[in-house]
Amino acid sequence: MQEQPRKTLNLNTLAAHGGRVDLEPSTERLAADGYLGSDGPAAPQPLVPSLAQTAVFAFDSLEQLEAVWTGERPGYIYTRMGNPNLEELAQAVAALEGAEAGLVASSGTAAILACLLACLEPGDHLVATREAYGGTHTLLTEDLPHRFGIEVSLVEVEDLDGVAAACRENTRVLYVETLTNPLVRLAPLPELAALARQRGLTLVVDNTFATPYLLRPLEWGADVVVHSATKFLNGHGDVILGAAAGKRPVMERARSLVVRYGLNADPFAAWLTLRGLKTLGLRLRQAVRNAQELAQFLSAHPAVQAVYYPGLSGSPYQERARRMLPRGAGAVLSFTLAGGGEAAARFVRGLRLVRFAPSLGDLTTTISHPGLTSHRGLSAAQQRALGIDPGLIRVSVGIEDPQDLLADFSRALTPLVP
Repeated sequence: MQEQPRKTLNLNTLAAHGGRVDLEPSTERLAADGYLGSDGPAAPQPLVPSLAQTAVFAFDSLEQLEAVWTGERPGYIYTRMGNPNLEELAQAVAALEGAEAGLVASSGTAAILACLLACLEPGDHLVATREAYGGTHTLLTEDLPHRFGIEVSLVEVEDLDGVAAACRENTRVLYVETLTNPLVRLAPLPELAALARQRGLTLVVDNTFATPYLLRPLEWGADVVVHSATKFLNGHGDVILGAAAGKRPVMERARSLVVRYGLNADPFAAWLTLRGLKTLGLRLRQAVRNAQELAQFLSAHPAVQAVYYPGLSGSPYQERARRMLPRGAGAVLSFTLAGGGEAAARFVRGLRLVRFAPSLGDLTTTISHPGLTSHRGLSAAQQRALGIDPGLIRVSVGIEDPQDLLADFSRALTPLVP
């Protein structure tokens, strides 16, 4: 008997094939892409998705426009409202996250804003991790309350009783990060999801650091997943883009906000991200191995005061990481230099291979100083409360040979030994 095609493909296969879940192109897709004539396919399909770098689409008649606008036939009208490249990437992210639907936005912040506003109304209340990325922290504490009338309470997500106590009658959303920036703390997603279900909350999870290669939050009870696709999903440091995935009704509301607020992504950025997504598993596999080796090296170095990585022996998140991150604890780690801010400055100048760049998720290893970059909008007191020391360095580990990375770190650290 001939073996039937798999209905659900494995993650690396999904990524390599751009998120395709069907093994044969549908008639609707062929028609929308212009490959279907009256007698069937008129031309072979390109193996690489075509780039629709256009602001608007042309029509042959008013009737054709009306049919596309009302959804009677597939097609696109104006790129702010939809575009083949944006749709392909949204479907790919949804497939990788195991979601009903996805969307693409102009940045990770835009995706977060659209998803939160899709779940909240003026007068509603949001409970969020106090360790949110600096830009998200500003969005939560300044823009949502003052511009949208949404109340926000920041909590320590490890304190489940504290999270529960922060919830009110008008609480609608619980927002957390899978792995926090910059101290790489792994959230207790199963327990938070149970609490959210009990309270009738929508659990929104930023999965940028973990990516669906390492963890799929929807499988642990989340409702919505958001990404800065600029980072590991794209993986090549050449786009600014956001993505989200989740239940179809929420994604449809969020997508309508993307359209109305002009938060839409550029087709070329989506095309580049879909290309980068194809190697997600290959890139993350090597980067995670490198991160584990680098974390172990740093933890034994006399110039280093502390290392933050859930894959390390002795990490308070090690057992949770073994259970939730079986493919590894991620490609981001942080460490604090014993010499503080002065040592951090000397360390940055001492590196030769690794570059200082205030972002993450590239093919190559980069470092950043959270206090002066991602979290510079926080006061010194707020930074201290979050454990962000002047000597803290965040590392986004790439795919280089680990021996070369260790040699560069060793060269920069040796002069800092007390």
